[in-house]
Amino acid sequence: MMIISNTIKDNFTFSNLKIINFVSILIFFFPTAIITGPFLPDLILSTIALIGLIIYLKKQIKIIFYKEILFLWAFYCFSIIASLISKNIIFSLDYSLFYFRFIIFSHFMVYLFINYPKLKILFLQGIFFSLCLISIYSLIQLILFLNMDFVDGIRRLRLLFSDEEVVGSFIVRILPIFCFFAYLNKDLFKSKLLKLLLVVTLLSSIFFILYSGERTALILLLIFIFLYFLIFFKFYIKLSLIFLFSIILFITTNIILNQNLYDRTLQDLDRNISMDPEVNPYLNYSYVSLEMFKNSPIIGKGPKMFRVYCPDEKYNDFKSICNIHPHSLYIQLLGEMGIIGFIFLLSAFIYVILIFFKNLFSKNPNILFLLASIGFIINFFPLIPSGNFFNNWINNLYYLSIIVIIYSMNVSKKSYKKI
Repeated sequence: MMIISNTIKDNFTFSNLKIINFVSILIFFFPTAIITGPFLPDLILSTIALIGLIIYLKKQIKIIFYKEILFLWAFYCFSIIASLISKNIIFSLDYSLFYFRFIIFSHFMVYLFINYPKLKILFLQGIFFSLCLISIYSLIQLILFLNMDFVDGIRRLRLLFSDEEVVGSFIVRILPIFCFFAYLNKDLFKSKLLKLLLVVTLLSSIFFILYSGERTALILLLIFIFLYFLIFFKFYIKLSLIFLFSIILFITTNIILNQNLYDRTLQDLDRNISMDPEVNPYLNYSYVSLEMFKNSPIIGKGPKMFRVYCPDEKYNDFKSICNIHPHSLYIQLLGEMGIIGFIFLLSAFIYVILIFFKNLFSKNPNILFLLASIGFIINFFPLIPSGNFFNNWINNLYYLSIIVIIYSMNVSKKSYKKI
């Protein structure tokens, strides 16, 4: 761990270097922990948050109040209020009460990245290590048919040491964060070998997103490519066009040649445009959430309460068609936290979109913010199916995207105006 020790020696001035060295190790392994399932990353995140809280309380560092963090605290306070008036207070509070760990973790990570630059290199290496590990494991699954499920004839890749079939979701959500930190540390990629390594990492990541069997991951990949195309097009027009055309051709060819994937894509398209809840379960989930919203429009029925109301015939005419969440972040918040919770998320998304396009078409765009925005947009894009907003595993990825965008808004931008 030479890199970690150098990071500490060169940057940290805290009295207890052993604790900070420990935090650096946790930061490095955090991305890899995510691919093992929900327990280990939550343990690492909570440990980092606890250490950060202790350091803040002991006033070993000056507390900086980023306005974006205050926005997160406002959301947290509202979620507590929504839980306290819910039908099952204990059940709802079980999650919302401890949600603050994500906010403290974000605050501490932003502080560390701003003040201790070498940690950004360390985190980049941590993401790279996780992408290598999941790529190797996915390749083994594809070759040996090891630990795989078949859904409608499509092979679904699993995470390491987990039954979750979300390899594509993990890669596509962390890939923009990897690219963000790669850009921050672009001086590292001056040698041809490291440039080649970067290209291989990106291409292998795209390959395993395509072969993960996740259509949502495929849509997010297209959004990811499109946004990067928008950012870099005016700087490298020919290269951007060639890259965009090649990727679209590769993805289209892959879907067409894979008959099972092609048929399943058409079936899902037909299902998702159906207005019959028995054919389109997402329609029924949305109906349940909207009924919850109608019953409590201002503050909702409480965090995690969708799974309680979904089987209730008062809210669900097809109670046999049920789930623990409605597969939409925005619809879920509308039912569980009312119009106020919905506005919290939607306003944040719209704000990022507006600033993104304002920067994109300015004479001197802030490239750092543009790149940070991609991860946020992909993680909180409203028009695709999504996981449970209050799921610990997916929140690890959500908050990584929040960390990079808060960092980009608060770090000195003088060095990041040009590509």
